[in-house]
This record gives sequence, C-alpha cells and structure tokens, in this order.
Amino acid sequence: MDGYDDAMVKAEEVEAKVRLVMESQQGKELRDRVAVAKDEAAAALETAASKQRWTQTAGSSIRQLFKLVDFINNQALYQQPGNFDAPVNL
Repeated sequence: MDGYDDAMVKAEEVEAKVRLVMESQQGKELRDRVAVAKDEAAAALETAASKQRWTQTAGSSIRQLFKLVDFINNQALYQQPGNFDAPVNL
C-alpha cells in the first residue's frame, strides 16, 4: 500500500486490496494458503498439547516410581528380616 509508509492509507487503496483478496484468482490462492496454514497451526497446537499432557503424566508416574523405590529402600533398611506385617504408608 502506498500510504502505509506515510501512516495514512487512502480508502481507495484499502478497497483495492480487499477486492484483490475477495474477488481475484490471486486472492483465492492467498485464501487457500491461509486456510492450509491455519489447519497446520491447529495441528501443531494439538500435537504440542498432546506432548505436554504426556510429559505431565510421565513426570507424575516417574515421581511415583521414585517414591516407591525410596519406600522399598527404607523398608529394606529399617525392617527386620521377615517382618512383612508392618503397616505400609506410600
């Protein structure tokens, strides 16, 4: 747009660009590319959200596993051999 650099765009320029996008073959191609980009962006966001959910779930599972290992190690250190009737708190 000519007036873009001057911070003043005339109504005729805006109208011409809107008509270009809405009515021309070039505008159709542009709209098609934007639609594809929109779909790709949505898929990328879904993939990122899925990875984030997986990371949170895996992180929680790993923390639980470490707690279990600590518990087993503590039981091995402080329990008398064969004393498996003691209460267990995870």
